[in-house]
Amino acid sequence: MVFLLKSRQTGLGTKKRVILVAYGITVSGKRELIDFMIVKHESENAWEGFFNNLYQRGLVGDFLELIITDGSYGLIKTLIPVYHTRDAGCIN
Repeated sequence: MVFLLKSRQTGLGTKKRVILVAYGITVSGKRELIDFMIVKHESENAWEGFFNNLYQRGLVGDFLELIITDGSYGLIKTLIPVYHTRDAGCIN
């Protein structure tokens, strides 16, 4: 998930930043925020860094059943090498 953030800097106007967000769903169906990262712009490199950080911290996807994306090319392309997915977009 991606959010656009406008931040204000004293005397410099506003800056647009992107927030990369990962949510998970528990076995009981509760949505939980896993992590987020503020980046300058959405890109393949930004998503790769975000997912690699999650992977290195233990989110290896052993019980991964479904990934839903918004169709972002950088996000989809990054899922394959990090989480060894075969399909881009939704993975069952």
